[in-house]
Amino acid sequence: PLSASVEIIAVEREFDTTRGPVDLLVRCRSGVRELVVAIENKIDAGEGHRQLWRYCEGLKARFPASEVFLAILAPNEIAPDPVPE
Repeated sequence: PLSASVEIIAVEREFDTTRGPVDLLVRCRSGVRELVVAIENKIDAGEGHRQLWRYCEGLKARFPASEVFLAILAPNEIAPDPVPE
């Protein structure tokens, strides 16, 4: 579980994941855990082919010691492409 306090380390727009730019990236720390939260805005467009999967792989490579989370902001419920096995 997360500790009661979360420290924001950085917030960046159009962050280069090395596999494409994610709209918003929030890096934070909770106790000894480092977290990376990527937020992709899909208000006017759908997901590109395996877009979130590619972003996740790029972020895991850039931040190997952090837990990586991805979120989609969309006006309608959409499901991302399944992650390959």
